[in-house]
Amino acid sequence: MFGRSISVLLVAGISLVLAVHASSQTQTTGRITGTVKDAQGAVIVGAQASVENPATGDRHSAVTDSSGTYSILQLPPATYVVNIRARGFSPAVFQDVAVGLAQTSKINASLTVAQSSVEITVNGAPPPVRSDSSALASTIDSRTLESLPLPTRNFLQLLTLAPGVTAPLTNNSAIGRNSPNVSVNGSRMTQNRYQINGVDANDISLHELTDVAVPAPESISEVNVETSLYDSSVAGAGGSVQVVTKGGSNFLHANVYEYFRNEAFNADDANLKAVGEGRPEMRRNVYGAALGGPLRKNKAFFFISYQGTREANGATDQSLYKSVLIAPGLTDDRSTATLMKIFGVPAIDPISLQLLNLKFPNGQFLIPTPQNAEGRV
Repeated sequence: MFGRSISVLLVAGISLVLAVHASSQTQTTGRITGTVKDAQGAVIVGAQASVENPATGDRHSAVTDSSGTYSILQLPPATYVVNIRARGFSPAVFQDVAVGLAQTSKINASLTVAQSSVEITVNGAPPPVRSDSSALASTIDSRTLESLPLPTRNFLQLLTLAPGVTAPLTNNSAIGRNSPNVSVNGSRMTQNRYQINGVDANDISLHELTDVAVPAPESISEVNVETSLYDSSVAGAGGSVQVVTKGGSNFLHANVYEYFRNEAFNADDANLKAVGEGRPEMRRNVYGAALGGPLRKNKAFFFISYQGTREANGATDQSLYKSVLIAPGLTDDRSTATLMKIFGVPAIDPISLQLLNLKFPNGQFLIPTPQNAEGRV
């Protein structure tokens, strides 16, 4: 048997940086919080904390309250610079502060009394934590998505990196098919919730992601997988998968790629080799490109991604099944004496005997009787 599949995926997005963010962005953003104190440990009220995304020029600010605490909410996943200033104190600058999807980055500052024009710069910051949520979650960043091998070029294969997530193995005959289903902590595969940029992406009828076009790994910024103890905003008894795609920046970036597979690199199939057949044809080309940059500096940006697939796959389920070697001489007589004679053994294992005699409801044997002397079905 010979199977061909051609799939084309086009994902385009235009991201706009606005001064005010809608409340619906909560599921696709993170936040930065912290406490500002002086050298003696007393809280500083009215200190100004500002954050800036160097890639887009996006700026946000907040003022510490009576407890010296500040919170800057609804920040798109990115790397920020945090600047904390207070009257009469030397400012503090924190570089490379990472904000993840639905995560909180805590940046606490201890300011010293200003005696001269001194600015304290801290390179690096503690990793984001989820101190405001009991959910057990895992984050898959863009570097992981682009560096780990993906036979199907589908990010759903990497969900099994999260604890409690399992998925069926992918064989050659299923490479060009839809997205794989996953099970979270033993729940049904139809009980998961998928969101792409905050929008529900589940199939309406099946409640799966199998028939929905998904972004290419090169166009995804981050994937957040919640497997247990999540709040009531997650509708489903399984897991919650939240995907955020990449956006443009003030710098023009382009990426072109192609992945190629050929049966020459595959291992021989033992069953096919036993009946004198070679490796099934397997030609797969996955190619694409991504482009992002500014429409107007510090104001508007664009990001567009394209991925195409061309596949010629001879390893269909039916062809592999028909090539399974069955013992020559096996007949519809599956008695112990007959089987001992066919296999040339003094006894038959009881489990093997039951397996050889299993039948479908229509009366056909589960292990069929060979149709020729070579022992093929």
